[in-house]
Amino acid sequence: MSDGFLTLYSDSAPHQWLPDWLTGMGARLTAPGTEEQIAFIDLEGDLHLVDRDAFSRALADEELNRTFQTWFSGSDDMIVTARRLSDHLYSVTCYLDGLDTAEIDAVALAAGERVARTAAEVVALVVDRRGVTADFDWDAFVASPGAVAAVPDLLIMKNDSARSAGDLGDEWRRDDPVPGLARFSGSA
Repeated sequence: MSDGFLTLYSDSAPHQWLPDWLTGMGARLTAPGTEEQIAFIDLEGDLHLVDRDAFSRALADEELNRTFQTWFSGSDDMIVTARRLSDHLYSVTCYLDGLDTAEIDAVALAAGERVARTAAEVVALVVDRRGVTADFDWDAFVASPGAVAAVPDLLIMKNDSARSAGDLGDEWRRDDPVPGLARFSGSA
């Protein structure tokens, strides 16, 4: 089985909200033992330390596709990937395998709070603590909802998108957690 993840899809560019969201959930952006440097991870897995200004510029880049590391402690880390999928669709994926259960709960809670607080900007939220849907193309599903082979722990989408994802069954709860969104909770 794959590692757990959480992906938040938004029509709001991550540079406008991501750093505050991450620090609000208890994650530190700066790498331990550095002088306020943030660790980007390239496609080969190598770390590159940058300052906050370079980090902000990278998140605002038109071709956004950046992976970086955050920390909850000196040893508990969370890898985050922020991507621009189209002109008005962004995804932020938090990989949960470096966190303990309480930290995973904090990340999921922070995602739920962001959804409730900024519902107009939210396109979808996928929470899969066990990673059973890690191989599923959530980007394509969010762009054009249809059938899924396995169900994540939690899926929240705009009501109209949820109607298009009817193959999940009648378990959609409309206007939950807030008006305009629908929630599908998978079985544990």
